[in-house]
Amino acid sequence: MGEMVLEVLSEEIPARMQHDACTQLKHRIIEACAAVGLADLDADAYATPRRLVLHVRGLPTTLPDQLLERRGPRADAPAAAVAGFARSLGCDAAALEVRQTAKGTYYFASSVTPGAAVADVIGPLVQQALGAFRWPKSMRWGDGDARWVRPLQSILCLVGHGGDWQVIPFEFAALRASNITRGHRFLAPDARVVTSWRDYIDTLERAYVCLDGRQREQRIEAALRRITKERRLRLLDDPTLLREVAGLVEWPTVLIGEIDPSFRDMPAALLTEVMRSHQKYFAAIDDGTGATTHFLLVSNAAEAMSDHVLAGNRRVLNARLKDAEYYWRRDLDAVKRGGLTVFADALAKMRFHEKLGDQQERTERLATLAAHIAPLIGAASSEARDAAHRAKLDLVSDTVGEFPALQGQVGRYLAEMTGEDPEIAKAIFEHYLPVGSDDVVPQAPLSVALGLADRIDYLAGFFAIDEAPTGSRDPHALRRCAIGLVRLLLTNRLHLPLEDCVTRALRAHGSDLPADTLIAFILDRLDIHLRQAGSRHDVMRACIDMPGRDDLLALEQRALALGHWIDTAPSATVIATVRRLVNMMGADGTETGDLDHRLLGHPTETALAAAIEQTERGVAAALTDDRFGDALQQLEILSAPINGFLDAVRVQCDDPDLRMNRLRLLARAREVIFAIANWSHLDAAS
Repeated sequence: MGEMVLEVLSEEIPARMQHDACTQLKHRIIEACAAVGLADLDADAYATPRRLVLHVRGLPTTLPDQLLERRGPRADAPAAAVAGFARSLGCDAAALEVRQTAKGTYYFASSVTPGAAVADVIGPLVQQALGAFRWPKSMRWGDGDARWVRPLQSILCLVGHGGDWQVIPFEFAALRASNITRGHRFLAPDARVVTSWRDYIDTLERAYVCLDGRQREQRIEAALRRITKERRLRLLDDPTLLREVAGLVEWPTVLIGEIDPSFRDMPAALLTEVMRSHQKYFAAIDDGTGATTHFLLVSNAAEAMSDHVLAGNRRVLNARLKDAEYYWRRDLDAVKRGGLTVFADALAKMRFHEKLGDQQERTERLATLAAHIAPLIGAASSEARDAAHRAKLDLVSDTVGEFPALQGQVGRYLAEMTGEDPEIAKAIFEHYLPVGSDDVVPQAPLSVALGLADRIDYLAGFFAIDEAPTGSRDPHALRRCAIGLVRLLLTNRLHLPLEDCVTRALRAHGSDLPADTLIAFILDRLDIHLRQAGSRHDVMRACIDMPGRDDLLALEQRALALGHWIDTAPSATVIATVRRLVNMMGADGTETGDLDHRLLGHPTETALAAAIEQTERGVAAALTDDRFGDALQQLEILSAPINGFLDAVRVQCDDPDLRMNRLRLLARAREVIFAIANWSHLDAAS
């Protein structure tokens, strides 16, 4: 089978667009090939700052032959009509085939068109795919109408079978595809002829281009660790920055420089943020002093130019740090004169959301909700209220205005330097955590109380104004906010009455939306969180679709216990019995009224009634203490009596009083079973 290599060389492609561009290029080309019969192809897409590349494998030399059939006259048509049909197709009437169809018997003519050479059809397919390519932002240049993220410089397109490779000549954006590529912009900019995929890879490597983005990441990371280890420094890991800088260079060279000592008394987070956000530098810490002393940059230039590159970057970094220091000093001087609350009045001038008021109004909502939550999880209401009043003050500081990613961290630094309670200072920073899935979850009760209040108010606000996520759209990151809420509760093993807290938050926003609407959204995040940890979806739904479902920790414990119990031998018998019971009564069927013990005449009836009473007591006691595993084991007592009863008596008997009493007996059995989980959600295979 053959291969194809396509390279689209351009001016620099923004790093943030490269991954999606690779995905789109692969999808468009493979889809276009499949449409003409080139199926089961394998492909890999690559991106560097200057090129998108696609390598396709599994190409045949020709397309599949095409069978063409045309239906002619009916079999009983006049001979002249049949002959005319044959002449119109350039064949003899004797070559026609008579075939039975649903509408009758007809003449058919069949012909086979040989498949075209793949090399002849690839060009138009690629041309069409490039023309349909969509970028988040694109441009036109020159006199043509073609659009690309940056002006194109050349296109390479080759198809080969074995050692026989040929150029696929098509045009796009006034460029004709060829077998010419170019290497690194500075180190090897001359044109180079390519003869195959393997030759293409080797040519780029000799021309100082590492095509595979993952390999560039690995080279950068290895160099970062080697250099910091040699200097006895500790590298601050930053996977996001690593991916970004790998998209900025084709031949990475890592250089290290020392931060001017005059800036080292600035907060470490501020130093690091200046380096990563403005300059794309990594930070390194002196393990002896704990100070951030060095920066590491990833250069696209040769090592021979390292001194020149490093000197220029050091000058730029000093200028950036000087600006940051100015903002920091202004904020620090302000709080030293008037305390952290010097920023309070400015919160009223900062809009949180057009429909949700300003930050001062939000602060008051947080203070009220945090004060309510705090004693429920082991914190003091008064401290939670004070922390809430200080939590958002740094949003109006000059430093956060310039570096928004430092919200919370700047507030913590300023609080510490002005003598605020250390736990309040910690809560100002930690209530934002966790942000991502890898973030540490705070455990200090005050931080957790404020973090819960922050997330519940945020979610309630956007649900109150009818801006909940729809489909894949989530402009306010409400799903991420709900996941953070779930992690705060589960990691800290907290039982929180979520319905009460959500209702309070919704009412604070003037909304009469039922709390269930928002809780259902949060429970969906709990479901996803636990499934990612290995829980089964049907088990989660069986636990979530229950009364009292606003206690997320209890739901997690219930789901884990049910999932574990299902894997044990006795569960199969119990589940089969439950299904038999549900089939008898319906998934939601119940019979109201008290059981009449005088009508329990059959031995299996009295045995079942006794087993139900024993199980009810055992399940109630276990559920009271959240011992869900013990509650499930209690159900094993019921299985045999239920089956014995259903085998021995006719529930739907002729006597109406006896029939009703037997249904009430089964309803009590169903009630105790469904007190643990909604069994109707479990997969049939369970």
